[in-house]
Amino acid sequence: MRRKSVVLAGSAAAVALGLFASLGFLPEDEALPAGAPQNATGFQSGDAERLAELMRQDGDVSEDDIREIVLLAIGMYGANGEAMFDHINDQPWNDSAYRLFVTGYETKDIVADSSSGAAGAKSAILESYAKDKYDALLDGIGDGAWIEHSYLDPETADDLLTRSWVVPHDEYLFAAGYVMPAPNRILEIVEESIAAYDARGELAFESINASPSVNPHYPLIIDAGTMEVVAHGAFPKLVGTEFAGIGIPAASLVEELEDLQGVWVYTTVTNPENGEDSQKRSWLVLHEGYLFSSGYYYPASEKVISIVRDAVERYKMSGPAVLTDINALRDDTPHYLFVLDAETNTVAAHSSFPDRVGANSFILDGKAGKAREQIIEELVWGTGTWLDYSFLDPHTGSPDHKRTYMELHDKYVFGSGYYGTVFSQFTHVP
Repeated sequence: MRRKSVVLAGSAAAVALGLFASLGFLPEDEALPAGAPQNATGFQSGDAERLAELMRQDGDVSEDDIREIVLLAIGMYGANGEAMFDHINDQPWNDSAYRLFVTGYETKDIVADSSSGAAGAKSAILESYAKDKYDALLDGIGDGAWIEHSYLDPETADDLLTRSWVVPHDEYLFAAGYVMPAPNRILEIVEESIAAYDARGELAFESINASPSVNPHYPLIIDAGTMEVVAHGAFPKLVGTEFAGIGIPAASLVEELEDLQGVWVYTTVTNPENGEDSQKRSWLVLHEGYLFSSGYYYPASEKVISIVRDAVERYKMSGPAVLTDINALRDDTPHYLFVLDAETNTVAAHSSFPDRVGANSFILDGKAGKAREQIIEELVWGTGTWLDYSFLDPHTGSPDHKRTYMELHDKYVFGSGYYGTVFSQFTHVP
């Protein structure tokens, strides 16, 4: 499976009628005609050709395409049975940006895999679960779920961080995924920038500014005292401007970094690949009065998970005092962070609207589509949980679909989400 840059398509695209018909989601009069053309293997030629087109495309990764790949595989399995597994194993898709694989959820055997050498092996990710945790995983997948897991490339023996859309069907888990950006490279860029500064001083900044890169992974160096950009590997014209994209007060960030090797933060920056404002996860290190940084872009779902998990880690280090820091953020992005008190069902902190602190929680009052008891149970027994519901977007003043991710620590529920989600029976995430 080839490593690629990741771009999340704007909204879940409509999938061809034939796919839904093959899965039984269309009325009979809208289904494919009985005499639909088939190829030599017995697969409906349109499905097989579309699957090959998606697996062979040479472009940015799309999570909508990944969902469609899984639907196509399930549809072709429904029409042809286990012959579909041989079809996947025989395809020349090892260099694809995507990995398509099918696993027996009782045997944990990989029965089909578009990456060479994997079919016939045990699923390492499923084998790693104890019985009770494995049962909870299967229950959590429901009709479909995004799962982040490691994948051992059979050709390179590299342990890759992968994000896959998994759907259960019959006795199998059908999945497709992509390799996520490797944080290790980000750490290397920061280390290289620090080494260059130690060797050449501020002349290293001039070298960075003199050679702007179109690569999405580039160095960014900020004066920790003034928060002014002193070196920018993509847009040197920003040198001298104040960097305001870090979602944490500058004084708190510098104070925290004095006692740490580094910290992951969230920034809103201009993506040099498309010129648009994008969300970015960045690694920052404080060194001799400068913040040395680099990062990577990622979809909204990954961003909100990261926001929540980093907030939990800060709470573990600082305790309830972190709630005060969250309220001081005055975050004006749609991915704002909130904290709920599970004992009182009230808002304990809110990065965008701190005046809501003390108010009853819309979510824990059971108004977001799940009862409080179900939410707490999912949070206690799982790593985290997702909610899909309609909510007033405070930045537009209009109601909109929202997807929120939450984790529980001590008595607090940490959450963040994003607006504009398109729902279907295939977009449920536990």
